[in-house]
Amino acid sequence: AGSKYGDRSTPQWGQTDFHHKPGDLHSNCAINNYHDRRNVQRCDLLGLPDLCSGCMNVRKHQADFMTHLAELGVSGFRIDAAKHIDVGELAELLRSAAPG
Repeated sequence: AGSKYGDRSTPQWGQTDFHHKPGDLHSNCAINNYHDRRNVQRCDLLGLPDLCSGCMNVRKHQADFMTHLAELGVSGFRIDAAKHIDVGELAELLRSAAPG
């Protein structure tokens, strides 16, 4: 039951859809300094791979999903992980999802 996950990939997301160390798709830094915005927004939290919210493929999938939910009648979104997303990348996601 469930979907296979491992080596920083899932059935929906490939290794390049996650933040990773330069030249190494198999690993990434870990969040270890909450006073460092880049560390919080680009590194993995407790071993959970961090989606690359600045990557077009990731943003398109997220925007399409949010638009689909809006079409079903959802009237708002709560983004608990907002501090882990670059403000410009989050703004672009919200602009491209469910316009209007």
